[in-house]
Amino acid sequence: KVSPQKLCPVALTAGGSRGDSRAGTAAATIFSHRRALRAGCACLSRELEEERRGKGHALALKEAEIAEMNKKMEDMALEFGDMLKETLDKMGAQLELSSSENASMTRRLDDFKVAQGATT
Repeated sequence: KVSPQKLCPVALTAGGSRGDSRAGTAAATIFSHRRALRAGCACLSRELEEERRGKGHALALKEAEIAEMNKKMEDMALEFGDMLKETLDKMGAQLELSSSENASMTRRLDDFKVAQGATT
């Protein structure tokens, strides 16, 4: 820090002229303003840091929410896969049943045709 004496040493010495006294007052005023500016800068720096921390916290919350949603989507995809497999298994069983019924009907029809051919 710069003191007013370093800014204007003549103004602050005893027995100085009238002009030296005004220079000392100006130097003291400049020093006072400079100190106020530094305090203001420090205050702004603290506010900026608090805002950064607040945004960092909000960002962390959003990232946690995104991770939770990704986990839910993954769980839903697995559940959907299980449901799809179950449905396909049921459809396959139904097709096998239908196919065996068709084979049985085809044999009966062939037997009937043979029987009809024998009677005619």
